[in-house]
Parts: sequence; C-alpha cells; structure tokens
Amino acid sequence: MKRFLKKLSVFCIPLLLLVAWYVYVVANMTGDLGNLGMIPFGNYEVGETPYFTDYYDAFSLEEAQDAEIVVIGDSFTKKNINSYVNYLGHALGKKICHLYIDDNKINPCVATNQLIDNDLLPNCKILVLESVERHAIWRLRDCFNGGNLVFVEKSDDAPKRFDISKYLSLNRLSSFVKLNLNIDNPVGKLKLDGDYFTNKYSDKLYFYTSLNDGGGDLWYKNYDESAFAKAKSNLLKLREKAVEKGIDFYFVMAADKFDMYYDNIVDSPYPQNPTSSYFSDMDTMWYLSGKQILTPALRDGVKDIYLVNDTHWSRIAAEIVGRHLARLIELQHCQER
Repeated sequence: MKRFLKKLSVFCIPLLLLVAWYVYVVANMTGDLGNLGMIPFGNYEVGETPYFTDYYDAFSLEEAQDAEIVVIGDSFTKKNINSYVNYLGHALGKKICHLYIDDNKINPCVATNQLIDNDLLPNCKILVLESVERHAIWRLRDCFNGGNLVFVEKSDDAPKRFDISKYLSLNRLSSFVKLNLNIDNPVGKLKLDGDYFTNKYSDKLYFYTSLNDGGGDLWYKNYDESAFAKAKSNLLKLREKAVEKGIDFYFVMAADKFDMYYDNIVDSPYPQNPTSSYFSDMDTMWYLSGKQILTPALRDGVKDIYLVNDTHWSRIAAEIVGRHLARLIELQHCQER
C-alpha cells in the first residue's frame, strides 16, 4: 500500500502544483504586463465605460473616403470605446474616423506620408497621427521611406475559446519560475514614492523591458542625438506637407509608462528618457506630448493615469488627452472662421 501511495504521489503532486498555480496565478493574470510577466494582478477596473460611441472604424480607404477627421495610430489609439478617439469625437460632437493601419506591417508615419502625398483621403480636413515614444523616434526617422499601405483585417469580434491546456503544462510552470527568478523577464519593477494605482500593487511601477523589442521602455539607451534630430526634422516636414494639402495636422506622442512615472520612482537605476527635452520647443498647438498633458493630473493625485498591469494609459488618461486635443482643434477652427 505504501509503495502504491508513493507511486500515486509522483503523479498527483505535479498535478496539484499545476492546479494551484492556475488558481492563484494564471486565473489572476490581467493586462499585457500581467500576461508577459505572469503576474497575478487580479481583477482591475478603472473608471466608467463611456456611454457614447463617437467614432467609427475604417479598415480600407473606401471606408474613410467621406471622413473629415481621420485618426491613425498604434495600440494607444486602438482602444475602441475607451480610446482618446472616442472622447475626442464626443467633445467635438462629431464622429471620428479611426483608420486601422496595420502598424505591424507598415510604419504608421510612412502610411500617413503616403496618404498625404497621394491625396488618398480627399475629404480629410483634420488628420491626427499618434505614436508611443518607444517607437516614435524610428518611425519618424524613417517616415519618408517606401512601403505599401496595409490595413488591419476586420474581425468578427467573436470571443476566442479559452484553452486551459496551454496553461496547465510543466513548461509554462517552469517559465513562471524562471520569470520570478528574473531570468529574461520582459517586465521591470521599481518602487514608487506613493500610491499611484487602485490595486494591491499601488506603489509599484511595472513596465516593459523586453530586449527582443529594442529594450521596451528603455529603448532610448540605444539612440543618439542624431536620431532624435532626424525624427524631429521629419515630423516638421510631415506637418508642412499636410498643411500644403489643406489638412490640419496633429501629432500625439504617447509617453512610455516608465517615462510617465520617472519622477516618482525611488532610486531609479536607469537614466531619464530624453524625448521630452528634445521636443520641448515644438508648437504645442499641434504637437501633443502625452507626458506634458497628463503630468498635472498625476501631480494632483489622480490614480490610474496608466494601468498598473499594462503598458498603456487608462480611460482616465484617454479622456484627458481626447478633450485636450478637442480644445486645440476647436481653437484652431474658431480662428479660421
């Protein structure tokens, strides 16, 4: 009997470990950082879902032909009802066209340049381009390079079937152990000087540090002054080209999460991201620095400006950015009248 129990335990103990791991870790992994770093952030909701839908998605040029206001961007733009695009439309009282450029296949800045050069948006009067800092410099630096326009394929939004088997495996469990030993972990963690999130990790900054993605939020350590200068020069040229075509152009620079909270980090081992200083003399009537716009709310004690478990800003920040952009657009077009 003892021999049988010993043999049984060989099979049961690993299974129990997997089940316990699933219940306490996997079931509580939320947000892109939670999934990347296998961190059990738990249920985490921020703000209220907007009751309005003042945008529409376009997945081709044909769907955007009649649009007067077009927005192009990366994952900071692709937040659907919780996006700054929706808040922008609501503040302006207009439906905004979100043109879904596939930023995995074409540089959004290249796509924007092609749209302007070739008059592919004939009714567009206002064009908004957004990029997160960690990609903005190389995107702007290369914005006049070639490339074919590629749009995101429209999905049916059907919920994907949950596959528990991909979690209940010893390989995944070993990955969890490896990440917790900080071996090749794409998620960094630093202590903050106060509580900035409504979560059990309220005073911790989790941020993206993947070496396979240029260093994540620490990308700037690999760039020199010439790259920033070229990016800035190209952005000014892109704006000039848009204005020549009669398009009111705006650029939104979404701050990396690490950069957004840098001044609140206790003893950061990393240097400060220099992007804000390089672009500090830009005309803020059309250049929107996400960090500059959101810092006053952060200083006023507003929590969850960004999501504790994610690389992106929250719907709280999206509303601030959307309404700020709306005020600039209204001011510009009031002056024109």
